Amino acid sequence: MKQPQLVKLRYEPNAVERVLQLTHCHPFLVQLLCAEIIVLKNEQDPSIRRLATLADVEAAIPEALQSGGFFFADIQNNQVDATGQAILRFIAAQGEGAIVSRKLYCNSSPMLILLSTCCCNVS
Repeated sequence: MKQPQLVKLRYEPNAVERVLQLTHCHPFLVQLLCAEIIVLKNEQDPSIRRLATLADVEAAIPEALQSGGFFFADIQNNQVDATGQAILRFIAAQGEGAIVSRKLYCNSSPMLILLSTCCCNVS
């Protein structure tokens, strides 16, 4: 405690890319995920503790989602109305990395179209 040792954690390039992909560079989400990676690395054998891999990033995701639950709950409860929630659920159901076109959205569900203010009839 009198002379703390700073241990540098390095990230493999594909681990960095995955963190940025998952968080879309949102500062809080980057910090949240990296904090969980550090917790995970601290539990590992010292011989592999100083290098974060893609597997470490993937392993930290569930914990980050749980420990950051208040962040996501605030979005759901205070920042997005029922229509927005329905649209976000639709987009999430398309899978990670999917691009949702207006055509796909408008052809997907009459209920979503009724709920939203989408201009589905506009060319």
